[in-house]
Amino acid sequence: MVAEGVDDLQGEIQRLRRSAQSLTREIGQPTSERLAKRARVIASRTDRLRRVLDVLATSAVMQAGQLELTLERVNLVPLVGQVVSETRNRGLPHRVNVAMPQGLTAVLDPSLIEHAVRTVLERVLERNPRGCWIDIELRRPLTGLARLEVREFGGRVSEAQRRDLRELPRTDPGLALSRSIVELHRGSLSVEFPAEGGVSVVMTLPTQRGRALANSGLS
Repeated sequence: MVAEGVDDLQGEIQRLRRSAQSLTREIGQPTSERLAKRARVIASRTDRLRRVLDVLATSAVMQAGQLELTLERVNLVPLVGQVVSETRNRGLPHRVNVAMPQGLTAVLDPSLIEHAVRTVLERVLERNPRGCWIDIELRRPLTGLARLEVREFGGRVSEAQRRDLRELPRTDPGLALSRSIVELHRGSLSVEFPAEGGVSVVMTLPTQRGRALANSGLS
């Protein structure tokens, strides 16, 4: 997985370098919109580079059995809202709709859960590079439980694609890491395939302090 991550990282660096070179050549031309587009591309690829590094670093710590949760009571609404806002600001062709309560708190490690949410949303975006409708819903279905669903309304999923999503450690180390992070919080992350097409990724997390502490070994 580390070797694959390094290869991915090298590819992103090469694309980032080409984008920077192209932007440099265009400086001074009156095409401000073209420059703005180039700048957005560079920003997007830089973010991608950072996410790859995050996956490698967190995976290495987790595999070494040294990952410790830094638990605190967090309002999930602004956490998810920040990830969505950053995604919208990238100027992607996707239409992202959000439904959240005014507040929903849980005891969790905010940096790790934000990483998991960001990865899930990124994978949904990548599956439909030309754009599609994406629904994000955060709610409390039961007392002591938070449920986040990221649903994309793209095309139907082939059997090969379903198989890949079922074999996450091999086919998508980043999404597999997100599942491990959620499970460390005594939650779950599942991939579903609605009959009308598209993919739905569902994340559930306990909101009560006792359950989270029990799994982290801090109780």
